[in-house]
Amino acid sequence: MQYHQRVPPTAQQRLRGASVQSWRSATFSVLEQYYDAKDVFICLAEIETKEDISISLTCHLPDLYWLYQLRGSYSIHTAADPHQEILHMPTGTYTQVYIPSGRYLTRYSPGKHTLFYFLIKPKWLLRHGKRELSGLETLLDSLQEKLSTAWHNPYLPLHDRITSCLLQLYTLPRMKKLAQEIRL
Repeated sequence: MQYHQRVPPTAQQRLRGASVQSWRSATFSVLEQYYDAKDVFICLAEIETKEDISISLTCHLPDLYWLYQLRGSYSIHTAADPHQEILHMPTGTYTQVYIPSGRYLTRYSPGKHTLFYFLIKPKWLLRHGKRELSGLETLLDSLQEKLSTAWHNPYLPLHDRITSCLLQLYTLPRMKKLAQEIRL
């Protein structure tokens, strides 16, 4: 398996100024382009596979994720019981999901899969003395107490306007991206 920190020429989308991790083997490839900003983590993941694959995933801290399935589909299973599916993301949908700490498996069928996701870091805006999102920490604490498995909102269709807005993020020049981050 080959590992690179640059975007391969076969990538469908390119995030300007993003950090990159890319893995390629004879049967599958994984590309992650991401911004690990002060308040938010944003990632565009592209997976292409010739056969069914499972990729292990470890969540160190319980968190809320916003998932946008742009192409393909995948499912998340508990690592302890690989038959226990906790989430299935069909093409053209998005959802918000709470994932507790633990080990998971993501499963992909043959084909191309594109996922855009982000999570807001709980200290967002608090560094400016504002309390708009202080409820996020309270919500995460209460979910961690009540739920031992993933919880998610029902799927919502991913309309063309949402897809268009997400794709615009992929091509922002570096200075414009930083200006947007500062405005947040």
